[in-house]
Amino acid sequence: MTVPYNYEGRGQHTIAWLLGDVFRTTLVDTVSMEQQLSDIRDKVHRLRDLGHNLKNSLIVTVMIILLLESYAVTIEVLVE
Repeated sequence: MTVPYNYEGRGQHTIAWLLGDVFRTTLVDTVSMEQQLSDIRDKVHRLRDLGHNLKNSLIVTVMIILLLESYAVTIEVLVE
């Protein structure tokens, strides 16, 4: 790998940062749920662009786990 390749955000550090951000995200009530889930989706797309594909089932599981307690009914429906 060349320096420009890493400089353009295609290095292992970027992949590690994006993965960490996807899995450590904390959803809050003060920002719309749509925006927060969209941010996660955008990071997953960036990971795919960098050649690091995550299974859709894993991403859905992460999103369900991150849902707030106020979405308990939604979580029950999605898990069944």
